[in-house]
Amino acid sequence: MNKYNPLVSIIVPIYGVEKYIEPCIASLIKQTYSNIEIILVDDGSKDQCPMICDKYSQIDKRISVLHKKNGGLVSARKAGIQRAKGSFVQFVDGDDWISENMIAVMVESALQTNADVTMCNYFEAKNTNVKHKLQLNPGTYMGKALQEIIENNSLFSGIYRPHYNFGIEPVIWNKMFKLNIVKDRLKKIPDKISYGEDVACFFSALLHIESLHVIDQCLYFYRINPEGMSKAYSKTQTEDTIILIKYLEKQLKTNFQLYQQLKYYHISITMANLNNESKLNHLWDFRKGYKKLKKFINDTNFYEIVKHIDFSCMNKVVTSTIFLIKMRLMFLVYIVLVIKNKLSEKKAERI
Repeated sequence: MNKYNPLVSIIVPIYGVEKYIEPCIASLIKQTYSNIEIILVDDGSKDQCPMICDKYSQIDKRISVLHKKNGGLVSARKAGIQRAKGSFVQFVDGDDWISENMIAVMVESALQTNADVTMCNYFEAKNTNVKHKLQLNPGTYMGKALQEIIENNSLFSGIYRPHYNFGIEPVIWNKMFKLNIVKDRLKKIPDKISYGEDVACFFSALLHIESLHVIDQCLYFYRINPEGMSKAYSKTQTEDTIILIKYLEKQLKTNFQLYQQLKYYHISITMANLNNESKLNHLWDFRKGYKKLKKFINDTNFYEIVKHIDFSCMNKVVTSTIFLIKMRLMFLVYIVLVIKNKLSEKKAERI
C-alpha cells in the first residue's frame, strides 16, 4: 500500500438502472484522484445494464465487471467487496453520481485524520440539487466524543420530524470506509435483508470504529428516483424486516444504549410496513398483507418493545397508531391506511 496514494475500491451494485448507469460510471471515470478500481456488480439486471457495464470495462482498464445471479443489494455489495483490493472502499448506487473530486477529498481527509470512516454531505437531486442537512457537525469524532454520539443518539436522534430521524445517517454511499472495517461486517449481513440494508451494515460497523470524520461539503448526488423501490409495493419487505430486526438485536445487544435506541427504529419499521402493505389492490391481497403484519408484530416481540418507549418524542400519528396496535386493533389501523392510500391514488389520477 502507498500510504500517500492508497488504492480506493469503488463498488457499484447495479440492477434495473439502465436510464442512469452511464452518468454514474462517467462520474467515476472522471475522478481527479486516479488510483481507483471501479467494481461494477451486475446483480442479474434484465435490462441493458450488463452490456453497458461491459462496454465501459473496455474503455477504462480500472473497471472490472462482476455478473452474478440476482440476489439483492446486500449480496451484490458482498460480491463487490470480496473482489476489492483497496485500502479504502466507497459504495456508489447505480442511479446516483459523484462529484469529480469526491474521492480526492475523501482520501485526503481520511489520511489527515486517520479516520476509520469519512463521511461527506450530499445533494438530493431531482429537478434541482438541494443540499442535505447533516445531523452531525463537521469535524473528527473519536474517543469519548465518538462514544457519546453512538450511545446517546446515533440510531435515533430523539425526534420525529415528522418521521423517524437518525442521529448519524446510516446510508453508506456518503461514507468512505477503511476496507477492514466494513468487509467483515458486510459478510455477516443476511442476503435476505431488502429494507434497511444500510442500517444493518453501518450500525454493526459503528461499534468497531475508533474515529469518524465528517465533511459538510456536498460530494455525492443522491437521485430522488420516482421509480425507486421506496415508492412501490414490496412483496417481501414486511417479512424481510423480521430478519433485519433480529439481526440488529444480535449485533447491538453488547451496547445497552444503542440497543435501547433500536426500539425506536423498530417503531419506524412498523410504520413503514403498515404503509407498504396498504398499497395492495384487492381484498384477498389485503388479507395476506394483514397476515404479514401480524407475523411481523408477533415475531419481533413488538408488544414487549413498546413497553419501553417514550412516546412524548413522537408525533400524534405515530403515537395513536402504536396505541391502537397495543390495544390489539391493528386491523382497524390497517383498513384506515388502505382507504387513505386508495383515495390518494384516485386524487393523483385526476390531476
